[in-house]
Amino acid sequence: MSLIRELKPNARRIALLANADDPSTRPLLGALNQAAARLRVPVGVTRARTADDYEAAFAQWDRLRLQALIVHATADKTRTAQLATRYAIPAVALSNGFVDAGGLMSYSENPRELGRKAASYVERILKGATPAGLPVEPVTRFDLALNLKTARALELEFPDGMLARADAVIQ
Repeated sequence: MSLIRELKPNARRIALLANADDPSTRPLLGALNQAAARLRVPVGVTRARTADDYEAAFAQWDRLRLQALIVHATADKTRTAQLATRYAIPAVALSNGFVDAGGLMSYSENPRELGRKAASYVERILKGATPAGLPVEPVTRFDLALNLKTARALELEFPDGMLARADAVIQ
């Protein structure tokens, strides 16, 4: 939410696009609604399964003049990036790969940190630890990726501070 507010401070119509079959959508929506409530900005949610679902969602958002979109990690990155650009909706994905697919920006867990944590769990399990007894270790490093080409297509400019914080910038 803070990235959207930084890019589009006056955004009032924001939605979450999620994979309809993913059970992690509910907890994400709860956290997102808490953040949105602090900013006094309601967030709608659309769950998509098929290509037709994606098309219908974007057509509806176009009619509603959606100002920003949050893309769940399990949504179809390529389809979402294409439709967001076509309908001129700034979108931020919660997974890497979205910017490479043509999306505007992503904010996601650092894959190297995830790999190290996974390797650490595997090592402890191989040494006899019980998986259920291992503590949950939250990810502490996130990567911000920006796509300048998509920003130009959407007639947007990233703020200087956002550009300075970016871990990856695609020209």
